[in-house]
Amino acid sequence: MPSNDISISVVENISQSVTVDASKIKIECNQKAASDKEGTDKLLDKSNNTKWVVNFKPKDTNLKLSFSEPIELASYTFVLANDKPECDPIEWRVRIKESQSLNIYEEFHKIEDYSAKKCARGSTQEFKMRMRNPKKISEVTFHFDKLKDGNAKMMQICQININALGGVVSNVASKNTTTVT
Repeated sequence: MPSNDISISVVENISQSVTVDASKIKIECNQKAASDKEGTDKLLDKSNNTKWVVNFKPKDTNLKLSFSEPIELASYTFVLANDKPECDPIEWRVRIKESQSLNIYEEFHKIEDYSAKKCARGSTQEFKMRMRNPKKISEVTFHFDKLKDGNAKMMQICQININALGGVVSNVASKNTTTVT
């Protein structure tokens, strides 16, 4: 996977953000990409001209991001591809694994207003985590349940960004895991 960047916001001052080398995030999907040019690495390349496209199986299409050291997840964003809006996800579950206890927490998220203006190609949809006390997590998994068109066989997203609280992850040597400072 080429070395790319992902933006992680520091929520102590929401306008601050640090850029993280995306090659240090381990990202996996349980379904096959539509082509070699549309793999999970496209989610982290910061381009609205590329996208991740995957064979979609309702309630059985999962995307997992693993972090080398824990982060406190505040929110995340999807940048929609929307050249084929029927393939955009509109409902999914977010599961996070707490790094110390290995407890798993789940939240349900969806795009409430899927209008042409709000969901145009390259539009950003932010989803805040609703946990009362943010937990240090080692991984986040997105379980996609539904696309805009319930009969679509492919799913697509341009980018994903993770927004974390405070100072987060550091000091990683292993390939395809996260370093955030």
